[in-house]
Amino acid sequence: KKKQFHCDTQKATFNSTNGLPIVLCPTNTAHISTIKYSSTGQLTSSHVDYNGEMDNILNLNIRHIKDMRKDKWLNFFKSSRRKDGTINISKMEKLLNGDLTKTGNHYKNNFPGLSIYMKDKFC
Repeated sequence: KKKQFHCDTQKATFNSTNGLPIVLCPTNTAHISTIKYSSTGQLTSSHVDYNGEMDNILNLNIRHIKDMRKDKWLNFFKSSRRKDGTINISKMEKLLNGDLTKTGNHYKNNFPGLSIYMKDKFC
């Protein structure tokens, strides 16, 4: 079984003739605002170039990464659900804020973009 790489390891297989440098910048809020997350773990952008870079150069929609994002998404909902099945928004916001804790300049947990997206969308 061939190992699937992502992010910088995957990007290292590209050069200026086949896709580098990439345009998508994870610190540019205008770029990040085009990105959407789904409950299936799929990551998409409304910008066609960013979409291609996420899928082909960064390989961010490979199965195991999608599955990890999906699990995280579902866990936030499961942990925020009241007994009657409705979502406790303040509890979800508290969980998402906790997930977005930083150590220095780095987030402590994986997929902070997902947590930011969910906080903006649901809280």
